[in-house]
Amino acid sequence: MIKTDTTNTLSQVITALRFPLIVLVLFVHSNFKGVSFAWDNALKASFSLPIGNINLSLGTSIDFISGSLAPLANPFFFFISGLLFFHCKQFTRKVYINKLRHRLQSLLIPYILWNLLFLLIIAIGSSLRPGWTAIIDKPLSDFTLKDYLLIFWNTSLIGHKGGIATPIDIPLWFVRNLMVLSLASPLIYTAIRFLSQWHKRLALYVLIIFLYAIHYLPDQWEEWGQSLLFFSLGATFSIQKWDVTKMFKSYGIYGIIGACFFYWAQLTNLMYAALIVTIISLTTHIIDRRQQQGLTPKLIPNILTDSSFFIYAAHTLPQGIILWSLKLEWIPITGSTSLLIIYFLSPVILTATCILPFILLRRITPISLYFLTGGRQ
Repeated sequence: MIKTDTTNTLSQVITALRFPLIVLVLFVHSNFKGVSFAWDNALKASFSLPIGNINLSLGTSIDFISGSLAPLANPFFFFISGLLFFHCKQFTRKVYINKLRHRLQSLLIPYILWNLLFLLIIAIGSSLRPGWTAIIDKPLSDFTLKDYLLIFWNTSLIGHKGGIATPIDIPLWFVRNLMVLSLASPLIYTAIRFLSQWHKRLALYVLIIFLYAIHYLPDQWEEWGQSLLFFSLGATFSIQKWDVTKMFKSYGIYGIIGACFFYWAQLTNLMYAALIVTIISLTTHIIDRRQQQGLTPKLIPNILTDSSFFIYAAHTLPQGIILWSLKLEWIPITGSTSLLIIYFLSPVILTATCILPFILLRRITPISLYFLTGGRQ
């Protein structure tokens, strides 16, 4: 989701992590618990191994991967976004305006286009099946102007049905939050600079304290709190001119230890912060080792890196087909083995079905792809 060059270690690390982080997002959406009786029955019939207060089973393992580990992708992306937004010699008014102009192309235009595309698909679906509007419990024929505007902000407010507070293209809540944070970046910059006047690392310490505290916030505010804090955490390293690849390189093992402890203590956001340290450290070591061996620092094929944003924005379309097929039991779930195959195959299917139109658009109408991806092609 982040477009970078490959002229230094930091950009090489970020480039290497773009697609793996998208895969984590796909795993978040590949937990099909509650979708079909066959899936749930296979989970109940799977192995179960009590270990202390924990019941280790196939269900808890999938919940850990999709519900605890894979959501790391979102705070990691916010951290990288904050890191890159303030990656400049000096954050001036001119720099701020130029960055907003760039975000207009890279964030706002794709955001509008993808949500319009999903609205079109919903309209086609409702014409084939009157009254059906997928995730929205209100027919399009009854939509007001306010409802159409909420498509681009928070569909849970349409008809007051509740649910997750996302635009109609669900994964793009990240882009929505990032655009708001980009607008508010002068306030973030001022706060970090103010704290840093008292002590160079005071802003870092304050953010870590807040990362501990936000799990006490109501659910509707925790998402925004996480977005703000990880974006600000990345911003702090850039504003202070700290190179995260050098700072984190020797702390990978401590990051793993910290992540295990914070997971045990149920401090999820601190666990994610520790995992960010570990992953950047490990990736830096791998890239440095490859360069020492005279190999290319590129770890991921170009097609996967280039298509990362497209996969992110489009994957809920093929995912809907998988969900519908499981619900109607068109995909047979006969036991733990078939369940595991489908679970680990789901991100592969989602990736493949998104890369194909990406390649076709790149060849047939690259200008369309340019606008859909914000220039990430």
